[in-house]
Amino acid sequence: MAALFILMLVLTLNDPFAFGWRSPVILGSAAATFTLLAAFTRHELAQESPMLDLRLFTIGEFRRAVLIRLVAFTASTTIMFLAPIYLLGVRELTARTAGALLSLFAVGMIVGAQSSGRLYDRLGPRLPIVVGLLVQVAMLALLVTVDEASAVVLMAAATLGNGLGQGLWNVPANSVMMGSMPADALGVGGAFTNVTRTVGNVIGQAGATALVAGVMSSQGFDIPLGDVAETAGATGAFIDGWSLTYAVSVAITLVALAIALRTGNRSPTSASV
Repeated sequence: MAALFILMLVLTLNDPFAFGWRSPVILGSAAATFTLLAAFTRHELAQESPMLDLRLFTIGEFRRAVLIRLVAFTASTTIMFLAPIYLLGVRELTARTAGALLSLFAVGMIVGAQSSGRLYDRLGPRLPIVVGLLVQVAMLALLVTVDEASAVVLMAAATLGNGLGQGLWNVPANSVMMGSMPADALGVGGAFTNVTRTVGNVIGQAGATALVAGVMSSQGFDIPLGDVAETAGATGAFIDGWSLTYAVSVAITLVALAIALRTGNRSPTSASV
């Protein structure tokens, strides 16, 4: 049931502009999404040994950490999804060069994760989470300004910086999430950390597809994103969609930042509301 809920959510978000927000297809899939979510919630609450104990969400620090990870991953995944299209399709770089640029994301994550661990031990989780999200906001805002003529070094800096930001906020947010749970729920919690990342990435990629495709379609380019390079005039429409997507990603990350500012500054050792 949970898998069906996620599937319907992605199908609803993926390309609503192709049908129209008020079309029976979109309205029907949205209704199915909420129905499945309600059914899953009712089923889990009725079980003595649920797959996911939804009562964990009554723990304040757990709830906030989950929301931070879900929302921040939704925004940050857009770079690894759209950047290859930009580098290969718009800038016509070789696959080797594009791959080298994208690998900077991993380099940034390594540095960020190492740094956040030290900051966490000395100052608690709030500072590295907030700093990481601020870095992510800055890098996503930088991507809003990218166009067909931007220096490739700008993309390199944004890719490295986004990885750095994610490394900074991801580790302490994960620690807060796990530390706020009762000991007998840690197994489920470990699995749920992966679920929040996966669902955030899926929602972010589906949303990015919908925004870019919607902008391109409104300008007369109703084509697959992979065909941008082969279609005359399509790169300008793609860049317009790109800019809108990253503006929305900035706004989404600011939501995560607002939640992070309410996070406690020590890793909880027991459940607390």
